[in-house]
Amino acid sequence: MAREIEKLTDKDKKRFFKYVDKTDTCWNWTGSLKSNRGRGRFKIGHIAYISQRVSFFIHTGQLIPGLSVYQLCKNPSCVNPKHLTQVRASD
Repeated sequence: MAREIEKLTDKDKKRFFKYVDKTDTCWNWTGSLKSNRGRGRFKIGHIAYISQRVSFFIHTGQLIPGLSVYQLCKNPSCVNPKHLTQVRASD
């Protein structure tokens, strides 16, 4: 299960967006990658989070415990909140 994000400072948010390349459709993560599947990671303090979870949290203010963040566009590096939704891990 993914760790829950408790809070983000304005400094964290500014640093997050340094690693986002916005196109007309997807917002591609350009920071470090978590795996060869292209999903990014972003550190808050000493904890690394999946970049899509951080983006979803920044734009919605919440993450429902037990749900995963899924990219509707099928682009594993996309962090565009319009392309993200929460789903059960088995979906």
